[in-house]
Amino acid sequence: RMKRRANKLKPEGIRQLDELGMIWGLHTDWDIRFRELHGFKEEVGHCNVPQKYLVNPSLGAWVAQQRRRYKTFTLLPDRISALEQLGMEWELRR
Repeated sequence: RMKRRANKLKPEGIRQLDELGMIWGLHTDWDIRFRELHGFKEEVGHCNVPQKYLVNPSLGAWVAQQRRRYKTFTLLPDRISALEQLGMEWELRR
């Protein structure tokens, strides 16, 4: 990604990476995790992914990170909205 942004990646290299499914966008990790969270909710009925979710450890860590960012006012408003529409609970009941 960095080489492409710096115009140091040849067109053939870009084509090969495209064929492999390379995602070039900036917020792709967030989008991927959001889709995984959507799938999790469809499967279990809520968005409360355990922080140490063995099936997908990255998803559990990501959900915890989104809650931290929400609490520190560093989560973008459009992301807050998307997560809330999905059913995100910012405070977990213990």
